[in-house]
Amino acid sequence: MNFINHIPIGGHIKGGLHLLCGDEEEGIKSLKAANRASFVTGGAIVGSVFGPAGAAGGAAIGGTIMDTVHSCAGDRSEGVIRAGERVITDVEKGRVPIRSTLNVGVYLGADAISGLGANRVLPRTGGVRIHPM
Repeated sequence: MNFINHIPIGGHIKGGLHLLCGDEEEGIKSLKAANRASFVTGGAIVGSVFGPAGAAGGAAIGGTIMDTVHSCAGDRSEGVIRAGERVITDVEKGRVPIRSTLNVGVYLGADAISGLGANRVLPRTGGVRIHPM
């Protein structure tokens, strides 16, 4: 049931329960995934003010911000930050960074697609829109 980790609030509850039961590793893993999902969703909502491209960009920025926070606060790099470090490592070792660059693209692309999905849902639910005066 690891998919619950990636659902805002649901992953937070699951992580808290793991921590209460003494499973610190799984609890932190759940909380990190839920935090990231929350920032991706929040970025999409804020970005949706600027239409589909804004929602996609906001979601990708939200995920990157949370990966940066987790990387700075933890003992290892997370998400898109870790993927970017692999690109640098490949270049330093003289390897062509095709796989590592694709990995960065997958992270950002998946977040952007999530943002596009949020943008499609928001107008139907009376979502965020700026109306000209």
